[in-house]
Amino acid sequence: PQVLFIFEKQTQATTGISAFPGGFDIVLAPGITVLTVVMIVVASLALVANALIRSSKFGRDMRMTGYSTEAASTLGMSPGRMRVAAFLVASLLGSIGGVLYLPVIGYAAPSSFAIDLSITFFLAVVVGGSGTIIGPLVGLAVVYIIPNALLANFEQYRMILFGVIAFTVMY
Repeated sequence: PQVLFIFEKQTQATTGISAFPGGFDIVLAPGITVLTVVMIVVASLALVANALIRSSKFGRDMRMTGYSTEAASTLGMSPGRMRVAAFLVASLLGSIGGVLYLPVIGYAAPSSFAIDLSITFFLAVVVGGSGTIIGPLVGLAVVYIIPNALLANFEQYRMILFGVIAFTVMY
């Protein structure tokens, strides 16, 4: 789109941004940087928040709305509000991940977020199962890690394997 070229100087949208924010590369101990500590703290806080939300009334209401909006309405919950709340929680966690993406990878460009990556993540959740933390991780191993390890020399067959896995899961 033209807007990418109009604001090229500000966004570097067509070439990407290659930067590493200062302060994250300070070495605290051999092999441990500030970025490592930040990632561990953020991941731990996300796991704690997940456990707290799942065990709270808010989490139970959210799950009920996800299973059946009619049943949730019957019990006095507002499915619309629960959807907005779920969107806000997911957006908050996604934005935190987006903020941490550049320090970890060191480069961001439009090509960094290709559609095949989204399909891979979707298949990982479908294969591993949603509703747990370990499910999508197992799905990611089945969909991404194992095929890439087994088919390292056969890159042209990778998408065929993704199709076979998707077909198998759907039926």
